[in-house]
Amino acid sequence: MVDRVGVVRANKKYLEKKCGLKERKLIDVLTNIGLPVEIEDEQYVIEITPDRPDLYFIEGIVRVVSAYSYGKKHRYSAKKSRYEIEVDKNVEKIRPYISSCVVKGVKLEEEDILNLIDVQEKLHQTVGRKRKKAAIGIHNFDVIEFPLTYSVVKEKKFIPLEYSEEMGIGRILAEHPKGVEYSHLVEDGKYPLIEAKNGVVAFPPIINADRTKLGKGVKNIFVDCTGTHKETVEGIVNMIACALADTGGEIYAVKINGEVHPKLEYPEIALKTEWVNKILGTQLKKEEMNCALEKMDYVERKGGIFSQPYRMDIIGDVDIMEDVAIGMGYDYFKPTLPEFFTSGKLTEKTKKEETATEIMIGMGFLEITTPTLADMGKCLEKPVLKIKNPLNVENTTLRNKLLESGLTVLKENKMKGIPQKLFEIGEIYDGGVKQRVMMLIMDKSANFNEIRSCAQRFFWEMNIEYRIKGKKSDYMKGERSGEIFSGKKKIGEIGEIADEILKSWDIPFPVAYCEVEI
Repeated sequence: MVDRVGVVRANKKYLEKKCGLKERKLIDVLTNIGLPVEIEDEQYVIEITPDRPDLYFIEGIVRVVSAYSYGKKHRYSAKKSRYEIEVDKNVEKIRPYISSCVVKGVKLEEEDILNLIDVQEKLHQTVGRKRKKAAIGIHNFDVIEFPLTYSVVKEKKFIPLEYSEEMGIGRILAEHPKGVEYSHLVEDGKYPLIEAKNGVVAFPPIINADRTKLGKGVKNIFVDCTGTHKETVEGIVNMIACALADTGGEIYAVKINGEVHPKLEYPEIALKTEWVNKILGTQLKKEEMNCALEKMDYVERKGGIFSQPYRMDIIGDVDIMEDVAIGMGYDYFKPTLPEFFTSGKLTEKTKKEETATEIMIGMGFLEITTPTLADMGKCLEKPVLKIKNPLNVENTTLRNKLLESGLTVLKENKMKGIPQKLFEIGEIYDGGVKQRVMMLIMDKSANFNEIRSCAQRFFWEMNIEYRIKGKKSDYMKGERSGEIFSGKKKIGEIGEIADEILKSWDIPFPVAYCEVEI
């Protein structure tokens, strides 16, 4: 079963039986493949790297072990069928992509079903980007009457998963735990819905219908995946289809607006041996390289080499070269000393940062470190650069000043007593990446003169020529704010934070502030 992020737990006897290997040999193979493993309470605890989501499945681990250990070949294809999904054009601007498959004759015990559900949630949280990029539905095929439709509705009633009463979509979003958690992913009155001839199948990306849930004895499974990224949606369905096929099931195609899914394609690898040898420092022949890739479950056909349809992680040549190295075995590579000598030294940027840090600590300030991503809604000035696909509402832009981060820290530590003197050295984006130093003083008597005194000492010790020019600010007090110049260039700002800003941040004491580019 999937445990915490990047960890898979498998019953010890079960996994050894599936892989056909005893404990010591299995541990050696997993380690050689790059999967660190421990044994706890008669379970293998296996660490999975984030770039191999196919290994979240127990079947995925068995697959790669069997290929690596004794060259077992894995081939996947979908049988033709009459199963169809009609996609309405009205989903294009809502949740445009959908992929699907049917797998019949699977052999799933209760533990296998729980594992499948756990993997589903793990994929939601990782490659699915908390269901925004992709959301998965796994259903009992036998209760679904084809053809299906995928469209947008204003309202619909059905019994959601793990409930016993019929609910409208609006109520599901307000009351169902999954509805509450993921309601931000749908727009009011524009709800994507997958329906069969005999009722609702799923309301992606929120919840499935209870009537299609998996249970003991289910042998035929219908899988759907919808989302905003085509390759991710199709890749996830490929992974699930291959994993279910490895349990003994047969994959059946589903036509979606005439297009056949799942797309179990085998992309050919156009990798030059010369390039591999240059990067890995080897002298491999093409046959040796292909043999190493076959150990990593690549497919050899007529002298060519092809990757498997369940591999979502292969982006470029370097990903394939890593598999060549693993397939050859790390013991194959002999350690060598570099042919050249270099001596490390601090960059000028690092020297400047270390000097600034010493100065601030010498003045009694405590250093903080905060993320460079910020919540656009909390920015005191309009940000310059927005994130196109933010993972959450708190990371929607690159910060354009350090002040908001500092105020957040003061808010969270306001009960720790006063005075509080904080500083941060970090990067902001304001038409380009810039390195800044921010200093904050929170105290009953914090004022412009106090922060100016600290700034003057900082500039003197940093050997920075400066002048302060008074200027009103939207977030600092009227005549107690100004801009800092070095020559004709504006390098920062200084002042007392306005009372209304402190109130909105729930900070009960005056705050004096300075932020300057170094």
